[in-house]
Amino acid sequence: MSKLDEITLYYPTELKRFSKVEAMAELMRIGEFQILLAFIDPRTNRQVEKRFTFYPAPQITITGKYFFAEYAGLPLKIPADLGWWVEAQRQKLLSVMKVEQKLLILKRGSYTETVFDLEVLPAIQGFWGHSVLM
Repeated sequence: MSKLDEITLYYPTELKRFSKVEAMAELMRIGEFQILLAFIDPRTNRQVEKRFTFYPAPQITITGKYFFAEYAGLPLKIPADLGWWVEAQRQKLLSVMKVEQKLLILKRGSYTETVFDLEVLPAIQGFWGHSVLM
């Protein structure tokens, strides 16, 4: 396995590298993981920055496969294609990646299409009760 095709998972005392297939198996074993996200909530215009919990259960959409989380009813999606994570982690010094979110929100009694950027730190961390943390 080439280092170029590896994905890093962050554990309390070490980093472990996996192939994409091994990484998905590890995420499924752990059962849930966290990703640091930042965005402007389009409903309130306030900045949100926190670790969100995701589950290794990719959902298929028109635009591809995604992992989903939610923030006060606002759905948030990140790519489930581990190739995207490999590419994002190749950046020198784990740069923040942007993932466009396009959805309908209820605003003043009407559904309005809104687009906003979700800033994603491509460091996959496990849930507090499990083995992977940054």
